[in-house]
Amino acid sequence: GEEPAAPAPAQTPADTAPGAPGFPQVAAVRETDPVDTPEDAADDPAIWVDAKDPSRSVIVGTAKKSGLFVYGLDGKQLQFLPEGRIN
Repeated sequence: GEEPAAPAPAQTPADTAPGAPGFPQVAAVRETDPVDTPEDAADDPAIWVDAKDPSRSVIVGTAKKSGLFVYGLDGKQLQFLPEGRIN
């Protein structure tokens, strides 16, 4: 019979860090506008794609302390919902 495959070696954080051999490199083509809420940070992005009308697709992200931001695929802010801490 065939020998069973050897288990893959465990990966360490250094193995998966950007720039590590075999780690895919992806260059940003666009960037969203920065959050304009003081002492806050953008987080948890999601991309919603409208399959019937791609021009309606958006990027949604939280501002950790202040609410929800909605951006167009060009990265320009479309809406801000000041809902407070939603993370």
